Amino acid sequence: MKKYFRLIWRAVIIFLTLPLFLAKKSAAKIEHSNIQGITKPTIRIMMAIGVSFQIFWIILLLSFVLTPATPQSNNQPQTTQTPTTQENLTDLTKPLTTEDRLWQAVDNGLKKRDNINIYYDPADKIVIIEHTDENPYSAESFVKQAYSILVLYGQEAFNIDDVNAINVQNKTALTDEYGKKNIENGVIIEMTKENFSKFEWKNLEYQQINTRIQTASDIYRIHPAIQKEIKDESKLYLVLQYSD
Repeated sequence: MKKYFRLIWRAVIIFLTLPLFLAKKSAAKIEHSNIQGITKPTIRIMMAIGVSFQIFWIILLLSFVLTPATPQSNNQPQTTQTPTTQENLTDLTKPLTTEDRLWQAVDNGLKKRDNINIYYDPADKIVIIEHTDENPYSAESFVKQAYSILVLYGQEAFNIDDVNAINVQNKTALTDEYGKKNIENGVIIEMTKENFSKFEWKNLEYQQINTRIQTASDIYRIHPAIQKEIKDESKLYLVLQYSD
């Protein structure tokens, strides 16, 4: 291809320079001849015109060769596409683990992950969900908080086949016999999927629920320090909204 281009270029150069050579040769003949009325200044002018003509064609040719072609535009905006990498494909096709789905249940049920920890026992298919509230508003609100976590999280987590029971542990700072504060379990509630599904929870909102939850639970414990602070059990009602 390069050899072909060089041959064309040489032909163009010969084509452009040949008239100049012939013009000079003709001018030389005229100069040596004694044709009346043609003077040397006239001959020089004729040669200058010929040279100018050749220069014009050379510039025109070079401008045509060197000027890049302007692509046609259809006035349509160009769209850019983000390449799909192998990593993106892996993320899209990678199946979710049980732990992933348990955290999705937190997102869907509680709407936030603040102060939440999740542990899963695959042998017994039990999910332990821990929540920590070091400064609860009251003993009643602290217990109700555990009820809300149980119900809101249970409605999502029990849709997972690998979950047969949920254990809620609501933790807070409690003072021991030596006057030291430690984070301990204030409320523990464990309920199976079978018992959980017996309730129509949305119809029980704002109803006192402590006795029914205690009866349906395999484990129901309230720390003595929390229990003695409960002044009015009628305040132990269900709230279907999580507040950390």
